Amino acid sequence: MSVSSIYIHIPFCKQRCIYCDFHFVISKKKEEELINSIIKEIRIRKDYLKDKKLSSIYFGGGTPSIISTHLIKKILKNINEVFIITDNTEITIETNPDDINKKKLDDYFNMGINRLSIGVQSFDNEILKSLNRSHNSMQAKNSVEIAINSRIKNISVDIMFNLPNQDLKKLDESLNICFGYEINHLSIYGLTIEPNTVLHKRILQNKISKPSDEIFINQYNHIADLSEKKRIL
Repeated sequence: MSVSSIYIHIPFCKQRCIYCDFHFVISKKKEEELINSIIKEIRIRKDYLKDKKLSSIYFGGGTPSIISTHLIKKILKNINEVFIITDNTEITIETNPDDINKKKLDDYFNMGINRLSIGVQSFDNEILKSLNRSHNSMQAKNSVEIAINSRIKNISVDIMFNLPNQDLKKLDESLNICFGYEINHLSIYGLTIEPNTVLHKRILQNKISKPSDEIFINQYNHIADLSEKKRIL
């Protein structure tokens, strides 16, 4: 038997981050309809991965953690009935800090989810607000602590660099907070400015200064050096 992976896209978010160019829906009125469509596609594709063990299942978005946990469970139940999930299958769900609580993580664990990806992006309140993120610094810290103390033992945190008004000091503050936690993985992404995003429009209107290529390179090299010393990434 060969192995394969499944990606499940959940296109719901509470609000739009200023750098986001993804298509998503704020209203969850049609979440049941969406999940039923996903399940229908899973059933239609039952022969597509025939006799293949699943190495991973990944719930991305959007914000998968925004929808009801029983719907995530419903998707996993149908995947399990059609494909081969083993004890070694990595099942990840992307989460926002303001969605995380002990009850939800217990529910995730009980349905088989064994890896969390937490979209922190920054621990700086001013930066989070400027990006129109739905959480604040305290919620970000609490979410990581709740995750670490949950029964899900594979925790990844997302941090961004090359952000407007983010100097090395602010970047280091977020990185050092991450290094202080016993997490398994740290994903670091450089900001890209996509056309027609709120960020792009504000840069054109001179409301936000565009980070220079030099800042990107300096922060990237700084992160690489720091991560090598900390032996993380």
